[in-house]
Amino acid sequence: MTDVLLAPLAQPRAEGIAALHGAIARRRAMVLLAGSLGLVASLVLDVATGPAFLSPADVVRSLAGMAVERSVDAIVWSIRLPVAFVALVVGAALGLSGAIMQTILNNPLASSYTLGVSAGAGFGAALVIVIGVALPVPEAYAVPVMAFLFAALACAGVYAIGQTRDASPEMLVLGGIALLPEEGTEEAGWQGHGPFWETGHLVLPSIPCGSGADG
Repeated sequence: MTDVLLAPLAQPRAEGIAALHGAIARRRAMVLLAGSLGLVASLVLDVATGPAFLSPADVVRSLAGMAVERSVDAIVWSIRLPVAFVALVVGAALGLSGAIMQTILNNPLASSYTLGVSAGAGFGAALVIVIGVALPVPEAYAVPVMAFLFAALACAGVYAIGQTRDASPEMLVLGGIALLPEEGTEEAGWQGHGPFWETGHLVLPSIPCGSGADG
């Protein structure tokens, strides 16, 4: 009897929830569509910008295989487009890592710097750039390999702290700061290259290993 009486009340409530869910889904779809269009537009503008300025129409024609001049194809496909795609991939990776950090710490301001991951990567890069210490890998890969290794070690250390009893987000932050402080990397050879390396730069010239150790 009670179920029969409550049924008319439950139906409008279920319809309201379904309508709210549909509205949220439509809003998410619009945001994704707008973001995708903005991403494509920014990619075209990025490829068009440079010492040899190209119009967006030239870039679009080159991407469609209808370029008027072969020099435009060479600039777009051989020089600018690979760099633009690398920027997209790196930006997506940074966004994903930031979302993971913010989820772990339940803090919208959290980042890889908060847990000491960036400090670990910087320390590994400094070992190669300043001192010349590296794994037996080709010189072109020495810096990224060492940076990735020490960033992974920092992650492992923070994870080990998180596995302890009563580990809180504050403990993870303090553990990340204590594991790999950056004071040891602030040497003369690192000060010239460190800010560019840590913040990222797609056109930074190559840095020879051990450049800071010589002088």
